[in-house]
Amino acid sequence: MKRIVVAFVCLLAVAGLVLAGGAKEQGAAKAAPKKLTVNIASTFPPDSPQDKGLNKFKELVTQRAGGRIEV
Repeated sequence: MKRIVVAFVCLLAVAGLVLAGGAKEQGAAKAAPKKLTVNIASTFPPDSPQDKGLNKFKELVTQRAGGRIEV
């Protein structure tokens, strides 16, 4: 009896995997990415090394994201 239950559970698991992976429909088309805004706050004074690093980070993100991310 125990073997029958185990075999039935295995059969259900395999059937579930086959049915879930067998869809031939195309997925939804990718929507245009939204513009992302990132706010960064700091307690460091202006012209401190940390502030200069954050400004460099902003510059690099703006350059590499192509306008998709605003800091």
